[in-house]
Amino acid sequence: MDYFSYKIRRAILLALSVAVLAILDYIANPNIKSVLYSNLITEGILTLMTAILFVYMGELRGRHFFKFLNYGFYLLFISFTTDTLDQLFLHGRLQTTILEKGILIIGYLLVFIGIKQWLEEYTRMNKSLSRQATTDDLTGLLNRRGFIQKLHSMANDGVDSQPIAILIGDLDNFKNINDEHGHIAGDTVLKHCSAQIRSQLNNQQWVGRWGGEEFAITSPKTTPEQAMKLAEQIRDHIAQNSYNYEGKDLNVTISIGLSQLSPSDYNIYNAIQRADKALYQSKANGRNRSTMSG
Repeated sequence: MDYFSYKIRRAILLALSVAVLAILDYIANPNIKSVLYSNLITEGILTLMTAILFVYMGELRGRHFFKFLNYGFYLLFISFTTDTLDQLFLHGRLQTTILEKGILIIGYLLVFIGIKQWLEEYTRMNKSLSRQATTDDLTGLLNRRGFIQKLHSMANDGVDSQPIAILIGDLDNFKNINDEHGHIAGDTVLKHCSAQIRSQLNNQQWVGRWGGEEFAITSPKTTPEQAMKLAEQIRDHIAQNSYNYEGKDLNVTISIGLSQLSPSDYNIYNAIQRADKALYQSKANGRNRSTMSG
């Protein structure tokens, strides 16, 4: 109801503006002479379109660019209305032309600034939404969707036809931490482990939270030997660092499964499945170890 009344108030403002301009125009020259109907229709349509945009601008109230569009469209409306009335009362006066064109230029400038800021805000919002859609809230890592997108991008790039290493890691006995110390402690451990893994990667390698206490890592142009070295580096780094929570040191280890995504793979999920099977083998063989898929 408030928005509806707001639109009515804006429409009334436009109607009053037309009335005032018409009165002033009539006073200046009360005689209507040889109306140019083509110009009258054109200017009338522009006036109507601008009026509709101005009235419905209320939906954008509160946005930082609203004031530019608001004043800009109002000035354009005034300019087009003046031009429309000039088709009826053919003044040909220099001051009327200067006023009309001056208002038109200022109106267009304000609308340009408003639209520019609107597009900039739209771009920022899109980027923010994209980050939210592909980022894990707790750890700040890529989520599963984001990791898959990154892996797809790597696979499509070809990376000189060299295989891409995929590592799937799972924190060992993580349920015990939640059961003994609570879920806040578990969340703290997940954040610490995320930072530890990320610290071992370069800017071409990516890590994501695969789900729960699982992490997925991808490394381009990486041989099986290099991939195993990276896995052992991560595994050792996590095992060597305890996490203090409310004065208690929490020790965590990680089991890792590895595979290679090669051009011969039908899709990336085949390689992920091989890494996942290798992870289960690491678990079955005593945990806190890395296993390359066969």
